[in-house]
Amino acid sequence: MIDNYPTVSSDSTKKSELLNSIFKKHKIKQADLDTSLVWYAGHLDRYLKINEKLSKRFDEMSAELKRENEPDIDTTAIQKSIIGVNYMPLNENGFFLRPYDLLQQAYTFKIDTSLYRYGGNYKLQFNILGIEKSLHPLVTFCAQCADTTFVNRTPVESNGFFESNISIPPMKQVQKLYGSIYFSSIHSSMTIFIHDFGIRKDFPKNFTPHE
Repeated sequence: MIDNYPTVSSDSTKKSELLNSIFKKHKIKQADLDTSLVWYAGHLDRYLKINEKLSKRFDEMSAELKRENEPDIDTTAIQKSIIGVNYMPLNENGFFLRPYDLLQQAYTFKIDTSLYRYGGNYKLQFNILGIEKSLHPLVTFCAQCADTTFVNRTPVESNGFFESNISIPPMKQVQKLYGSIYFSSIHSSMTIFIHDFGIRKDFPKNFTPHE
C-alpha cells in the first residue's frame, strides 16, 4: 500500500524506512514479501479484493484526519494532499493487460495535455502484478522537447512497485510525455494487472515554471 501514494513512494529513503518498520512489526523479511507477490500473481482475484479493501480503508482514514484538521476541506483538496499537485494519472483505475490488449506485443501510453515546462525530474510510476520471467517486459519512457527526445528504457524485474526517471536540463522545455510497455514474449493465458499508473513532476524548491 505504500506504493499507492506517490508522495511516499517517490522518496526512496522514506519508503525504505516505512517498509522496514512494517517488516519489524510483523516479523517478516523482504523475501517473505516477494514470495507473497509471486503467489498473488497467480491469484489476482484475491489480490484485487484485498487491495480494494485496503485502499478504501486508508482513503477513509486520510479523509478523517483531514476533516479533523481542516473541517472545510473538500475531496479534491484531500486527493491533492495524497498524490500531490504535480501528479498526472495515466489511468485512474486499475486495468488488465491480456494478449488481445497488446498491439505488436506492446501497451502504449501518453499524456494528452501539452506541458511546455522547462527542466525538472519526471517519474513514471505504477504497481504491477502478474509478471513472469518469460515475459521480459521492457518499459520505454520518453520526454519530448523541441530539439531532443530523452528516453529511459527500464526492464520490469519483478511484481510490485515500478519507477522510471527522466531528468530534464533547466534549458530544455518538455512538450510531450509518452512511452510503452513491451513484452518480448506473450502467451494466451497471460494476465497482467496494473494500477496507480501515473507520472510525477518534481522540481527544485526555487524552480520557476515557464508557461
